[in-house]
Amino acid sequence: PRIWSVGFAQGMTANGLVPDGKSMLYKAREQAKDYEKYYGIKMPGKTLADRIGMEMHIKTCYGHQRPYGTSVIIASHDSIKGSGLYMIEPSGAALEYYGCASGRGKQL
Repeated sequence: PRIWSVGFAQGMTANGLVPDGKSMLYKAREQAKDYEKYYGIKMPGKTLADRIGMEMHIKTCYGHQRPYGTSVIIASHDSIKGSGLYMIEPSGAALEYYGCASGRGKQL
């Protein structure tokens, strides 16, 4: 499946290269776990999207690393902002949407 659970109130889907998407999933789970351990609250969706976007952006900055070949969509619900939908492009741009599509049928 290409839809995964990051945490109790966060889910993620990826298109493109599935191994890259799973790599982002494991990084997102680790980030969410560390955030909750450090701050004592669940990680807000915006923070998760920004941190995953930074991870993806770093791979585009250096010539000796291959950029991720996947787009990631994160859906979350938290007590601070409520519901949120974020799409992260391979360039690292993390934007919030009311609705979004990625992949072959995406409208530009």
